[in-house]
Amino acid sequence: MRSSGTSEWAQGSLRLLSPADLLGLLARRRFTGRLTLVSPTPRQVVTLLLVDGLPTQVLGLGARKGGPAAYALHHARQALLEALAWTVGTFRIETGLAPLEHQPQRLGEVEELLSSSSDRDRVWARLMARLPRPLDEIAVAPVGSDTNDRDPVRMRVRGAVRRTMPLAEVPAVCGLDDHVALTAALDLADAGLLTLGTAAEVEAPPRPALAATVRALLGVLQPGSAGRTLKVTVLSWDARTCFRAVEAILGRDRCAPEDADDLPRYHILHETAQLGNGLRLEVLAFRADAFEPLFAAPLVQDCHLFLLFTDIDAGHVLGTERPLLERVNELRAMFHGTSIAARITVGLGAATDPGCDVLIPELGRFDSWRQLMLPTFLPWLLSEVATRLDIEASSTDDPQRTQPVGST
Repeated sequence: MRSSGTSEWAQGSLRLLSPADLLGLLARRRFTGRLTLVSPTPRQVVTLLLVDGLPTQVLGLGARKGGPAAYALHHARQALLEALAWTVGTFRIETGLAPLEHQPQRLGEVEELLSSSSDRDRVWARLMARLPRPLDEIAVAPVGSDTNDRDPVRMRVRGAVRRTMPLAEVPAVCGLDDHVALTAALDLADAGLLTLGTAAEVEAPPRPALAATVRALLGVLQPGSAGRTLKVTVLSWDARTCFRAVEAILGRDRCAPEDADDLPRYHILHETAQLGNGLRLEVLAFRADAFEPLFAAPLVQDCHLFLLFTDIDAGHVLGTERPLLERVNELRAMFHGTSIAARITVGLGAATDPGCDVLIPELGRFDSWRQLMLPTFLPWLLSEVATRLDIEASSTDDPQRTQPVGST
């Protein structure tokens, strides 16, 4: 950091002093002037005006202009919270501010701003883990209306999301910090009261036939219960195939992470999706060599469908599953109700390979993953299971239809 005889008091690298350290230092010195933060990639400039150490106004590329005054204040505060988390870039401090021509913005106290910036970073990581895409590509839509949740923040967010809308707009509409509103939205999505995804995903029209099939399956697999979540466990011999299988079940087509083959053996994928009419799908995916009863039992409790995905092109060998099926059946014996075990085979020539599937019934064979990565795969999968159970979508609970299918 170097001093200057002009209005510039100091400048330096954010690797030397973080924005949080700088703001704390200026607050303690009751500094009056400008703190300018510059992020190089992508280039953003945020300038904070301070009077006696108190933040009073945000200027720069990060703060949006126009719109209602409340929205302008909201975006100014969010730009500052984002900038306080930067770790790369430069800063410049200048003294000698002219008096403000308008009322100061109510940006918050320094300690509260620093705490909120830290919370914002954690929430962003949680959101990206769930939906790894830019915020402006994520939409949110309401699901159902019944809840006993009386948390004021979640109620505020639910009240604001009355239709499909961009997730990025929710915080400003609610008058909440981004990280507060997004935490509530993620909690509501986990509870099945909101759905998150691309606009195409959340605006997809309800599929009553699919919902009816799921309801019929739950009626047979959990007779007498009011269950609304169909639970599926995916097994395969490598992490990349597990990822592909989950994507196919959820009707998506994302590429597997580059480090998929290097993930820890016990890494577990966990995804949920809304199916319409208040019904939900929950999918867990394990590497088959890590699927051990003592480890897996708490996670797959009351699982309805165990699916083994065999990818011939990935080197998976048919007929080597006996130890795995023994573990699956050991787990199935622990649970109440009925569960099903079955196989999906993928790979060049799979459709014509006679195979030797005496251990686990096969639901279908596909020459390539492209045939699975379609919105029609999940309806086909569940309809095929329903057919094997000899039920129809309009079925009701039938105590005569509760025996396992695919037992070994």
